[in-house]
Amino acid sequence: MARSAGDTWDLASGVGATATAAATSRALAHRATLIDDPWAEPLVKAVDMEMFLQILDGQGSADNTENDLQHMAQGMAVRTRYFDGLGWHVTGELVQELFEATGFENNDDDEMAKHFTGFQHISATLG
Repeated sequence: MARSAGDTWDLASGVGATATAAATSRALAHRATLIDDPWAEPLVKAVDMEMFLQILDGQGSADNTENDLQHMAQGMAVRTRYFDGLGWHVTGELVQELFEATGFENNDDDEMAKHFTGFQHISATLG
């Protein structure tokens, strides 16, 4: 959510609390060495919301807290590895498929394709 004049949210309320919840999951995944995010835990601690601090401390109100926390960390790790990995494993073949899926031609004659030079750059760099 973009900031706007007069908005009131911060990292402890509204969409900010959602971001802090995600950072909590990332902190747990980092601790389990499933992902590399050394900044997640300091962010959660700086926000200082009791609920998230308890999660980091392994406390909670549910009977199955340890299992729930493990699932939180694993879920965030899968999500993070997928999206982070996608950026690193793009190939020229995938780039061509993206152009075809959008109906653009990957050549100098297609005016619209010229707006997608980022795909060509990724292809040249990684593929």
